[in-house]
Amino acid sequence: MTQLHAHFEVLEQAYGRERALEILGMNRHNTIIYGSGSPHTVFQQFHVIRPVAVDRTMIEIQTFRLKGAPDAVFKRSLMYANVINSPSSNVMADDVEVYTRCQKGNLTNGGDWISLHRYLGTDRVVPGGMISTNGTSELPMRNQFRAWKQYMLGQIGKPGENHDVA
Repeated sequence: MTQLHAHFEVLEQAYGRERALEILGMNRHNTIIYGSGSPHTVFQQFHVIRPVAVDRTMIEIQTFRLKGAPDAVFKRSLMYANVINSPSSNVMADDVEVYTRCQKGNLTNGGDWISLHRYLGTDRVVPGGMISTNGTSELPMRNQFRAWKQYMLGQIGKPGENHDVA
């Protein structure tokens, strides 16, 4: 029996088949919580991206154990953290390279604007927000900038305003 199947059985006993399918069916791999949190729910991880200087960023990876889930689920989370998020991983090295190039690009005289237009107009509006239709959509970054603007203008939390969509 796979660890995912065993986890499903635990959830099914606790919440019923439909809710267990709903819980495990949600895959938000690249979710961003303004301003620097990124939960990776499939692997029970939370990434915190902390700017420590204008040219330095610390990335913390935190794993957590799901109450009642089989031990194999937690071991999988630890393995994923060590294999994918380690400094020697192809994935983390690629992410860090992207951060570095963005930092260098922001220091150039290439213009006053940062382009966040990739897949603009293709994202789907859903109750409570939007969902990108492609894994490389820049919707999360557009949402971060929109939230930052609303915070700066004192518009967050005003009754009757929709802050989830453009």
